[in-house]
Amino acid sequence: SSRNEEDFAVVSNAGDAAAPVAKSSRNEEDLAIVSNAGGGDLYIYVEQWGEGIANWMTSISEILIVAKALNATFVEPCIHKGRLTYCSETHNVKLSDIFRMDKMKEFHPFIVSHEVFQNETNDARNSSTQFQRICHTAHKYLSKCGEGVLNQHSNISSPSLEAAVASAQNSQRTVLQLTSYWKNGWKNMKFKGRLLIPSKGPTVKTIYNKYFHFTQEIYDFVDMILKEAGIKDENYSVIQWRGEIHSLDYVSCARHIITARAIMQEEEVARHGRNETAFVLIAPFNRNESLTWNNRSNGADAQEALKLLLDDNGFLKLDLLVQKHQDFVRDSIFLAAADLVLAQKAKEFATCDKSCNSICAQCGHQGSFVQLAETLRNARDKNSTSCWPERDAGPHN
Repeated sequence: SSRNEEDFAVVSNAGDAAAPVAKSSRNEEDLAIVSNAGGGDLYIYVEQWGEGIANWMTSISEILIVAKALNATFVEPCIHKGRLTYCSETHNVKLSDIFRMDKMKEFHPFIVSHEVFQNETNDARNSSTQFQRICHTAHKYLSKCGEGVLNQHSNISSPSLEAAVASAQNSQRTVLQLTSYWKNGWKNMKFKGRLLIPSKGPTVKTIYNKYFHFTQEIYDFVDMILKEAGIKDENYSVIQWRGEIHSLDYVSCARHIITARAIMQEEEVARHGRNETAFVLIAPFNRNESLTWNNRSNGADAQEALKLLLDDNGFLKLDLLVQKHQDFVRDSIFLAAADLVLAQKAKEFATCDKSCNSICAQCGHQGSFVQLAETLRNARDKNSTSCWPERDAGPHN
């Protein structure tokens, strides 16, 4: 049967009568095997997640697809030092502080906060809640699974998953507790012979492109920072640098960024006869290292490179503009989200994606964060310069 977005909808006894229920073109047998699998008594709770924001957006999309297919409730995670994690007194920045839950619930309406999850599974009435522990982490991080928990990353079947669903189908409140989840953890997994994340229908990319929206507070924060910096009407450009290679000559790369800006300024003058555009640097290393949103190691001369760019050549950088707003920037994830919004709104944007084999490819990590920034701009019909402009640069693939 076809598995379009409507087909993926949760069916009648999903556990929330007020939620909209989309019609399905699949037959009753299909619904019983897949959409109605958990019977409304199944929760998916992830304790630890791998990777940074661009990749954990993919991971959440995968979990949401599976939650929808199994008629399960997804437990909202928290964020600590830019990474998704369990919620606690110290891990108290919620996913909903960054992304709009109302938009995610348009795809799968059954998402609850950690507080609601605890109330529903830990109180005296639900002392019989059953937990099935499972792990889907990259093999080099097996220690994150926990003692006695089998890693099933990319497996084609999971006895723990089937036991959890069977328990929920028998009206037993059941938690599928993932001690660790890494992107593509359920890529090949089947339930009752069917792929949980099918190749047709709403793909992972569709989910995070359509249903991941930064909160209005993030956009308002960026607008306030730009206003305080004297920038009006999105009249600024961005150069992105993923300088996360320990052996990198950071100062040499900084000089290439200065050259890239000069070329972009010359093009601005050629188009408009003037250049009054401020330039913002997006990079994962900061003057204030406590605000660094990516924990990859940086070279010894990273701070010298920042001095060259920020002090000597007038680039702006978000972490220096938010000193007065530490009450808002409660975790480095707020800077990562704000950097993405800055990239999305900028008049011109130059980065270094995986198509580049020129000088910028030697200066940084061509990762998923770059692709995410380009995707956000595409959503606003804004072009991106995929490689830093160079003098006399040859063709790149």
